[in-house]
Amino acid sequence: MFAKKLSDESVVESLEASVAKPTLVPTEATENHEVTAQLESLYADIEYLTKVFPDHNIRSLTDYARSLETQGHEQKQKAIASGDVQDHGLIPGFVFAQLSTLNQELADSTSTVGIVEVDDSGIIKTYNQYEADLAGVEKKGVFGRNFFTEVAPCTNNRLFLGAFKEGVQTNSIDKKFNYTFTYKMKPTPVVIQIYRDTASKRNFIFVQKR
Repeated sequence: MFAKKLSDESVVESLEASVAKPTLVPTEATENHEVTAQLESLYADIEYLTKVFPDHNIRSLTDYARSLETQGHEQKQKAIASGDVQDHGLIPGFVFAQLSTLNQELADSTSTVGIVEVDDSGIIKTYNQYEADLAGVEKKGVFGRNFFTEVAPCTNNRLFLGAFKEGVQTNSIDKKFNYTFTYKMKPTPVVIQIYRDTASKRNFIFVQKR
């Protein structure tokens, strides 16, 4: 959508200067996965922009993208405030309405977002096809395994696992953030939403590729 809107606008200034691709910070150079993941995500975005818009200045592109994002956010907030729409983040409305009774069949019928249900210790109970395709794994091989230490150990850190543990402890979490999956796959930028259904005390991790 951004690419389409940008190609139709004349507000982005075309410059001759090209932007060199930054050198990635080696993973072994830092123990802070959060920093490494964010750098990988940033560099992936820069690489995409320079390929699609080679004659445009990166600063002007990102500034314009932010302005579009801000406009969209303001419109959405007005709609939420008026009661016209409900905001559940990544969670589709029909899924949100059935979280306490969600089963594998319903999870698999969702083709727009990855759904992973884990118990309070992180053991996978539900894992839908979208997430299996994104991660490149077989669904049957993940059930009963720990999501944070066995299936996706790149999430075993303060940002991800820390937020999950806090949600379990307080029986309340609805946290959304950008992340980059790196385990057994090329760096893949995603949006994460960790949600705990307080009524049923079920934990869900929603994943959508950026």
